[in-house]
Amino acid sequence: GEDQGAWRERSVLEGHSDVVTAACVSPDGKLVVSGSFASVKVWNVAQGRKILSMEGGKSWVREVWFTRDGARVVSKGADGLLRGWDV
Repeated sequence: GEDQGAWRERSVLEGHSDVVTAACVSPDGKLVVSGSFASVKVWNVAQGRKILSMEGGKSWVREVWFTRDGARVVSKGADGLLRGWDV
């Protein structure tokens, strides 16, 4: 395995107003989706910038993921609802 000391920070993704409760890297490794309270954001990792922000719902986001082709993002909230967006 890799020595943990060899890891380096690629970017810091700031923008949620609360704690991040879920995150996932896209299949191609270029994007990250993150979830917080009633908020899902998609980030370009190389540029370190937010490219999409989806607000709504009334609960904490518990899970986020990309579809296999990376074209959509899905979130599951503590309220049990699934929400989806095109990336």
